[in-house]
Amino acid sequence: MRTSILASTLMFAFAIAGCDSTTTSITPIPVGINQAELDSLASALDCSPVASIASGESKDGSLADDDCVHFDESNGSRLDYFGFKIDELMDVQIDLMSSELDMYLYLFDSVGNIMLEDDDSGVGELGTDSQILDMLEPGVYAIGVNTYIGEPTIGEYSLELLVGGQ
Repeated sequence: MRTSILASTLMFAFAIAGCDSTTTSITPIPVGINQAELDSLASALDCSPVASIASGESKDGSLADDDCVHFDESNGSRLDYFGFKIDELMDVQIDLMSSELDMYLYLFDSVGNIMLEDDDSGVGELGTDSQILDMLEPGVYAIGVNTYIGEPTIGEYSLELLVGGQ
């Protein structure tokens, strides 16, 4: 299993500070989102359902013809949405990987505005995985799992979320 960039960065920082990096690791901070918050995201994104994802969790999924239609209908692709919540200022790392799709990743705020998006910043061997690294304020967020325009839009993927404290 690959080491996350966030974990590697923190282990490097601990090594510089003289700490033993062999015993230092990130402990994912539990983040929870309730059903009312998921329903609110679904309404804001005009798509239901929005699944939950927690820090340290990996979700295997698939984009299929019966998933939500891309918000730009001329795009024609499908989206899966995952919601999460953080209670304090935190570093967030989202990784989206697939061996069969050219992945595209969105991060939305609680009212459905695109905050960040990424194509191909992930560390996968094919160069088609996506990654978002950012520090986020407390709040409710949605991850949008998508594919790059013009590429195959149906297939399997893996999504990982890591939220670390400051």
